[in-house]
Amino acid sequence: MNMKKGSLMIEALVALVIIILAAGMAFVPSWTLLKKAKENESMIELSEIALNKCEELIYKNVSSIVEEATNVYYNGKIYNISIKKVNNINKNNFVVKSSYDELIFKNYTSVIIKVSTNDGKYIETQVVPQQW
Repeated sequence: MNMKKGSLMIEALVALVIIILAAGMAFVPSWTLLKKAKENESMIELSEIALNKCEELIYKNVSSIVEEATNVYYNGKIYNISIKKVNNINKNNFVVKSSYDELIFKNYTSVIIKVSTNDGKYIETQVVPQQW
């Protein structure tokens, strides 16, 4: 009779080990999915901030835009925004035709906006604001 109690105990332990291993194997994929969802959330926040800054700068005159690096507090986190002007030379002579005259831009200035976090994640975009 003691032999039967011992074998039931071993079967229970084996079943417990199998259940623990199954739960562990199920936990690993869900952990990676959770980690990827968190990374995607931070990239969406970065792109929201960059889009807002682009909308703000695209309607400004290029001469009124100042190169700067600032910090923004958004959804409980601090983000760094850096703005840099870049003079570009247009090799194809960017031409705007209207009914009154023709404007040819050989040189234009674009603005690079970089939004980054303290842990190294960043998103960068380029905007061409009003040139005149």
